[in-house]
Order: sequence, then C-alpha cells, then structure tokens
Amino acid sequence: MIDAGTPTLLLRLFGEVRLCEAGKDISPRSRKTRALLAYLSVMPSQSAARYRLADLLWSDRADEQARGSLRQAIAEVRRCASGSPMLFVDRDRVTINLFRITTDLYEIESAATARNMPELARLMAQVSGGFGDDLNDLAAGYDEWLSIERTHLHEAITAIVLKAATETLERADPGDLKMILRGLDQIDPWNEEIARLGMRIDRLVDDRASLHRRFKRLEEGLGREFGAVPSSETRAVFTALTKLGSEEPTKDGAVTWLTPEKLPSSQIAPLTIIVSRVLVDPDGPDADLAVICEEDIRVALIHLPDLRVVTLNAANAEQVEIMCAGAVGVYMLSGRLRRLGSSLRVNLQLSNLQSNVVIWSEQLRLENADPAATVDHVVERAVGAVLPSINRDLPSRMAQRASNDRDAALLYTEARLKVKSARTLEAARSGCVLLDRVVEIDPRHLGAHLLLARMYHTDFWQMMAGHDVAAFRARANEHSGEAARIDPNNVEVQVRRAWCRLREGEWRLAQEGFERAVSTLPHDADTINPCAAGLCYLGELAQAETLMQRVFRLNPFPPPDYHADYAVVLSLGGHAVEAEEHFDVSGEVGILYLAARLANLSRLGKAGARVAVAVRPAFLHGFQAAWQPARTPTTNDILQWFADTVPVRLATHRQRLYGGLAAALVEA
Repeated sequence: MIDAGTPTLLLRLFGEVRLCEAGKDISPRSRKTRALLAYLSVMPSQSAARYRLADLLWSDRADEQARGSLRQAIAEVRRCASGSPMLFVDRDRVTINLFRITTDLYEIESAATARNMPELARLMAQVSGGFGDDLNDLAAGYDEWLSIERTHLHEAITAIVLKAATETLERADPGDLKMILRGLDQIDPWNEEIARLGMRIDRLVDDRASLHRRFKRLEEGLGREFGAVPSSETRAVFTALTKLGSEEPTKDGAVTWLTPEKLPSSQIAPLTIIVSRVLVDPDGPDADLAVICEEDIRVALIHLPDLRVVTLNAANAEQVEIMCAGAVGVYMLSGRLRRLGSSLRVNLQLSNLQSNVVIWSEQLRLENADPAATVDHVVERAVGAVLPSINRDLPSRMAQRASNDRDAALLYTEARLKVKSARTLEAARSGCVLLDRVVEIDPRHLGAHLLLARMYHTDFWQMMAGHDVAAFRARANEHSGEAARIDPNNVEVQVRRAWCRLREGEWRLAQEGFERAVSTLPHDADTINPCAAGLCYLGELAQAETLMQRVFRLNPFPPPDYHADYAVVLSLGGHAVEAEEHFDVSGEVGILYLAARLANLSRLGKAGARVAVAVRPAFLHGFQAAWQPARTPTTNDILQWFADTVPVRLATHRQRLYGGLAAALVEA
C-alpha cells in the first residue's frame, strides 16, 4: 500500500540530477542509479518494466548481468534514506513513490499553473542547467531517450513558465520575473521567446544595462552555436525597446552644400555639429515646446568634448559653411515634433553632411507627458546619441582624408580613434606618439592633454604592469594639470582631476569632482561612465548604479566596457550572479576586468570555479604579456598591481576585490 502524505525527498532534475532530504544531498553515487530515478520520475505512470530498464541502461551486458546491475541500482536507492520506500519493486516493474519523492519539475509546473510567482521565482533560482545535464554518454539507448525527452521537457516547461510570466507581467514583482527568466536561460539559453520577454521585463524596470546584455548575449550565442542571427521579430523588439536607429540614406531635406573638397585642413575643432530646427506646426500648440527643445539641445551639445556647435538657418548658410571648413566631420542633428491625439511623436536624426547618410535616428512616442518631462526626454535621447554615433562613423571619414603630420586636428582625431580601439600595447603606444605630436604642434591642445592624462592614468588601458607606476601617475598629473590651466571649467578636465585625487586617496575631493562633472554634463555617456566607475570605487554604489543605467539609456551603441564597468558595480554590491552575466557578455579581456571577474567568480562556488578554469589562464597570460620586468611575476606582484590599479575606499569592497582575487589565484 502506498503511504499518502507530503513528500520528504526532492529529486532535482535540472542541471546535475540530485536527491535531497531537508536540503542535504543524499544522491546515489552511481550516475546510472541517478539516471534510473530521473527516467522513472518523468514516465507518465512513474513506472517501467524491469526488462526495459535493464536494456535501457545496461544494453552492453548480457541479460543476467544487466538484471544484476538493475538490482544493485535499486539497492543503492534504498540505502539513500530510511523510512517509507522510494521505489516499489515487484517481479516485473519498478515504480517511483511520488508520495515520498517529489521533483523540481513538478513543483515548477505547479507554481506556474497556480501563478504563484514568488514560489516560482524561488524554484527557478535553483535551476542550474537543462534536464539531466550530468547524464550524457551513459548507454546508447538511454542517450537516445534522454535527447528526445530533454527537448520535449524543455519545450513544455518553457511554455508553461513563459505563459505564467507573460500573464502576470504587469502585477508580478519584477525581481521575481527576472529570477524566473534567469532559470529559463539555464534551461534553454538561446530561446528567442525567453529573450524577448526578458528584454520587456528589463525595460519595464528601466534596467537598460540588462536589456542590452540580454540581446548581445543572444546574438553572440546564436552566431557561435548555430551560425544564425536573431529573428526579425526579436530585432524589432530590441529596436523598439532601445529606440535604436539604423543607417540609411537621407531622403527628404538632405543638405548637400558641404562636400569633402570644401573642407580644407586647419587647426580648429575636429568635429562640427549643426543644430537645425525642430520642425513643428508654427500655429500649433507645441510651437513653444519645439523651440525649448532646440535651445536645450544646443546648450547641452556645447559642453560635449571635441565638438563645435553651429545653428543653421537660411540667413547665415554661407557663414556656417565657412565655420565648418577644416572639420574632420560635419553632422546635422534635426527633429520633427507632431501631435497625434493625446500623444506626442518626436522624430530625431543625425546625418553626415559629407556623405548624406543618416547615421542615427529614433522615434519617440510620449503619452500625456508634461512639457518639462518631454523636453528632458527629447534632449537626453538626442544629445546622448551624438558622440557614440559619430565615433562609429568617423573611421570611414578618416579613410577619405589625406595624411598631414602638421594638421593637429587630423592627427588628434586619428590618435583618438587609435587609442580608443587599441587592443595591443604597441597600438596604444603609437596612439600616444601621435598625441605627443599634437601637443608639439599645439601645446595648448586640450583634447590631446586630456587623452594623454587618461592613457598614463590607466597604464595604457592596463596593458602594462610592473613598471614605474609613480612615474606614470606623475605624467598623468602633468597633463591633467596642463589641461586645467588651459580650461579649468572643462568637464573632462574635472573628470581627469577627480581620478587623480581618487588615486591619491583624496576621497572627498574626488567625489565632488565626479558629481560636479555629471551635473554639468548629464547627457554624455562617455563622460558619465568613468564618473560612475570612480563613484563605485568610492563606495557610492547607489549613485554608480543610477549613472550606469543612464549610460545605457543614453548611448544607443554601448561598448563592451560599459558592461564590464557595470559588472564591477554589481560585484561590489554583492550581486555576484548578475555581475558574472555582465562580465560574460562584455567579452572584455583586459587584465583589470579579468582580475575583477576572477574575484567575483570566487564567490560563486562550484559554478564560479567551472568558469574560472577558462578565465584564470587568460588573465595570467595577459598579465605575463603586460609584465615589464625581466623576472617572472609572483602572486604578490599580481595582488600589488591590483591594489595600485583599483583604488577602493571601503574595507568590505577591498576584501571582495583583493581577497577574491587572492582566493582565485590560490585555487590555481
């Protein structure tokens, strides 16, 4: 007779198959015994014929040996726990006792069906992989069954859980929903329906960083695993949620009066941005709103580095053309505002006037927004997209310009592109040589001094270690000091000076500098990002989190280091799992990020140790390549380098980073 009551044993089927009692692992040691339990638990009747089990798991043995092996497996199950039996066995059949054993599969299905989202989130948080991940390559018959059953179960459980999450999207706790999605990712990592729902949840909670991470991970995974790309439906969802534009030729209203031949070289600002009118019905109710948007966009753009801002109108077109002469790139930012019922539709676009190509566009739909909120949103989206879009477009412009080693504007733009894309020490050094040449031509070139300060402050993007750090910091201070003498109120000068103070332990002055820079230039992602990183090291994690989310909101083309910097914020905040997700999708292989990733992985137990097996050699190889002295670096050398490179204010955060890296290196 079967004993009724609440099951006291849990059979985990997702990831490694494990049998647990009150949280304690009491699993059989034999994989085939665990495979037997997994098989019985998903059979429609939770039962199977003895001959079927023997043939499925021990087909390589004679009948008598196979039956003997089955008896041994049954005996091993019985030894796992006392009390009522886990299996009912007679001459012909073996049946699992579901009044004694429940499964994570059954509990997940029950919670999803009941729309018990907190319980579903708790269960999905414990999912560590697909069905029977540790049961591959047991026996030919079992392998074939497992492959078919795994596909079926994954599809079934994904459909049930997705339906529950979709139907409760507006009322469920966002944290629960994200935990549920994380579990689904473990079961079926390249499922586009899961990714689309995840992106919608990310946008619902305004987590732009995770939204970009989710799409980037899917895109890379599909390409790597299947040689495929995300479907048009998935791309459309991503585009709608991020308001990301695409490159296409300009059509109506293209401005063609500027050509490359009309842009002779001269030493002026290397980039020019022209603000045209935000078009609107002049007699409509939103005419004043359009004027305010245009004025606020222009004011915000003036503060961006390396730009000259010009206002275009019919009366001064010739004067504007003269002012644009010599610029490496000339771009027009324009917009149109229309009222449609209770909603306001704003179309924005940025065009390269030399090629007549739209390099960025976006359509905003604002429902019942008050005027102040409308202006703030339009300005944020327009100004935030300018420099990232231009940086993507500039390499093609530079390729069309003749080299001139006496043209500071051209040399600076070439150096800027070179150092920002440098992946080797040689490339970084060659960029700095060009910057030194710019300073030689024009000793008061603000941009060159600032970029040199940054390169020396970051040890050439952490491509050097074991060198004279004090000398590099002195060079950084020298260039940032010269920049301050040229333009003490410049925002980027404030950022560089704040980093100098951070490394010197002047915490209060550093924080004031970062906060002042962000308040002065709130729409430039590339200015905000280093400020967020600095505030993170100062222990101001809430501020850093808010700023990093703004960075992902502003920049329609977030580079990999955004994800890596955000991962450090999450790691110091104790969110090791989320941090690893961003480290992973960033693809960053710089030794600073790899060291921070190893420190984070040391807190993820067995799962972290498995990933660290690949990350640790990459870090050690990169560190050896960056190491300048002739001798071989020691563990103490590595830890000293990390402490010199990452100036962390709080003791708890130092322990997470320095202690975590030390633990990861000891494990090697």
